[in-house]
Amino acid sequence: MAALRVAVVGAGAAGLCASRFLAAQPDVFHHDVFEMASNVGGLWVYTDQTTKDSYGHDVHTSMYEHLCTNFPKESVMPSKDNAKTPWRVCVKQLATNKEEVLTYDAVVVCNGHYSKPIIPSIPGANTFHGKILHSHYYRTPDGFRDQTVVCLGAGPSGTDIALELAPYVKRVILSSNDEPFTCTMPSNLEQLAGIESIENGTIAFKDGEKRMADVVMLCTGYEYVYPFLAPECGIEVKHRMRVTPIYKHLLHVHRPSLVLVGLPQLVPPFVVFHYQVQYALKVLQGFTKLPTVEGRLADEESEIRMRLDMGLKPHQAHQMGGLLAGYLEDLADLAGVEPFPSVKYAILMESYFKMKQDLMNYKKYNYRIIDEDDYSVTEP
Repeated sequence: MAALRVAVVGAGAAGLCASRFLAAQPDVFHHDVFEMASNVGGLWVYTDQTTKDSYGHDVHTSMYEHLCTNFPKESVMPSKDNAKTPWRVCVKQLATNKEEVLTYDAVVVCNGHYSKPIIPSIPGANTFHGKILHSHYYRTPDGFRDQTVVCLGAGPSGTDIALELAPYVKRVILSSNDEPFTCTMPSNLEQLAGIESIENGTIAFKDGEKRMADVVMLCTGYEYVYPFLAPECGIEVKHRMRVTPIYKHLLHVHRPSLVLVGLPQLVPPFVVFHYQVQYALKVLQGFTKLPTVEGRLADEESEIRMRLDMGLKPHQAHQMGGLLAGYLEDLADLAGVEPFPSVKYAILMESYFKMKQDLMNYKKYNYRIIDEDDYSVTEP
C-alpha cells in the first residue's frame, strides 16, 4: 500500500504535534508542513511586532512578553467515499513568490485561532478621546504607566493583562458580564459590568456605573478563520466561532480527510492536540470505522444541542470546560491509545478551582505527581 500524502497547514503547537505522529510512521505517511511565519512555534513565539511581519502579513501571535500558561506543566503530555478524494494544495514561497500546486490524500489544518481579533461594536466608541486596542496588540505594560485602563472581558487574557498592568497604572477596571471574582485583587483593580457605551472620555457600564479612562483594552477573543480553504471545501464558520460540519470537533463530516485540529475551547491545548491527532491518523489509516455521514451529522447536532441546553451560546459550540474529561476519554478510546491519566486531570481541576479562589497567585502553585493516583501541592 502506497504511503498517504498529508499536508499539515501551520507549524505551531498543533502542527508540530501532528508532524511528530506523522513522522513516527514514515512507511504509512509522507507529510509536508507549511508555515507562513519565518519560524515554527506559532502563537508561542514572542515578537515585539504587533501589526505586520517582514513579508507584509498580519502578525499571527498574540503572545505578550510575560505570558504564562494558565494550566500546570504537570498536566501536559506529550457509497462514493469523499474521504478518498485527493486535495489540491496551492503554496507560495514567500521569499521568492514561487507558486506550485501539490496533491495530498489528506490535509491537517493547524492554523490556530488567536490571530483574528473580535472587535465588539460599542456605541460611541468613535468619540473616545483615548486609545482603544485589542489584547492581540498588547505586549508589555510600559506604555500604560499612570493611566486608567479598562480591560473589557474577564477571560484568560483579560485577567492576565489586568493583573500585569496593576503595578504600573493608576487604575485598572476589569469589565465583564460574568460574575465578579470574590478573591483578593490588587487595591487599584475595580470590577464592573460590561461596557454599555462610550462618550468622549467617559465609559458607561451596564451596571449603571461611569468612569473616566485613558485606554480601553478589548480582551474579547478571536474569530475562527480559514482564508486558505476554498468554498468547495465545504467548511463554514458560524457565529464567528462555530466550525461546521464537523465530527468530534475535528473531522470534516463529509470529507474526513480534512482534519481541523484545535477547535475545542477552555482546554489544555497540548493535551487535546495529542489525542486529536492520534485519532485522526487512525481514521486516515482506516483503522477506525466512522459512523455514516448521517450518524456524524447527528453527533454534531447532539454536541451543539447539549451545550445550548447547558445555557451556552451558539458561538460556544466547541467549548469544553467540564466536558473535557469525557471528550478526551472518547478520543483515546476511538484511537485505541492510553487515556489521559486521571491524576493529571485532577491537577487541572485543582488549578482551575485555585484560579477562582486566588487569581493573583494560582500560577505559582507547584504540583508534583507521586503516582498514578496521587499528587502533592506546594503553595507559593
